[in-house]
Amino acid sequence: MDVFGFDPPPMDGPTASRLAARLWDIEGAPTRIRGERSANTIISTPSGEAFVLQVQSASERQDVIDLQTRAMVHIAEFDPSIPIPHVVPTIDGAELATVDLDGARHLARLVTFLPGETFDDDEPLEPAAYEAIGGLIGRVAAALDDFEHPAAEHFMPWDLANGLIVDPTMRTDISAGAADALATVDERLHRVAEVIPTLPHRTIHNDGHAGNLLRADGSSDAVIGVIDFGDIVHTAVAADVAIIGESFAPASDRPDDVLAAIALGYHRQRPLDDAAVEALPDLVLARTALNILMVEYQLRHAPHLEAHAEATRAWTVERLGRWQALDHDAMVHRIHAELERA
Repeated sequence: MDVFGFDPPPMDGPTASRLAARLWDIEGAPTRIRGERSANTIISTPSGEAFVLQVQSASERQDVIDLQTRAMVHIAEFDPSIPIPHVVPTIDGAELATVDLDGARHLARLVTFLPGETFDDDEPLEPAAYEAIGGLIGRVAAALDDFEHPAAEHFMPWDLANGLIVDPTMRTDISAGAADALATVDERLHRVAEVIPTLPHRTIHNDGHAGNLLRADGSSDAVIGVIDFGDIVHTAVAADVAIIGESFAPASDRPDDVLAAIALGYHRQRPLDDAAVEALPDLVLARTALNILMVEYQLRHAPHLEAHAEATRAWTVERLGRWQALDHDAMVHRIHAELERA
């Protein structure tokens, strides 16, 4: 648990409101929202403004929390038009505050709340929508291209380069369905684990799945924002594309077209080389496998995530089966053909 940090602090709405008022001089009504490694609360003010208070796990390294914060500030300074949450300084002008809860010390951050609804992984979108999503995450990557931080290469559970996809200890005591599914792709996972270190690496958002992408409402496919910088890490740049692809492509009738459109949008903002394109289908496979492993881990070790993990357990296994049945070479050819349009 200390390594993964899936242990947010205990937090209720009134406590969150008191912290926002004391540290940021912001008064408002609290609404708790789910968090994997932080306790998150929307603070809605009488004037109609809204903010998100993020109280981090005591297990999370302070320099990593600083990495996340500095990355958001850097992006906002590089290009203020990129629609991400903005860090709100405390009344003392600090980007982070220290709070004590139940005998433990935590870092807290307040960011602006971006209105909108998240996307649905299984809902088909127009090709232009996938391209726009890839483009938005590509803009974030381009903004981070010159960003440096001493904690950027930290251990991040959701980093495709961290070796968990081939770590036998992660498969101890997992369900039979998950074990069987992973066994069918184990050789490919080992191959992509060897390829990942050879790909171009930079610090990236690393979490552009449907639940972190915003649209105006459920009837729209236009992406208007990206949230959650908790998974930021220095890793293979192409992982950004694979994470979006894993979220949307496996459920599609034309998964090759979906992945190609995402790659095109990203490539126009932050170019992908041939090696990255060649690796993309297996990077999507790796992300799907990592999803399975994390769901199994959370079911055993993270009670606050148990309901969500149980609801997605069968879904993650099914998606792995769909993806591993697809033709790798055909997808690579399709992506190359699309990128020629750039």
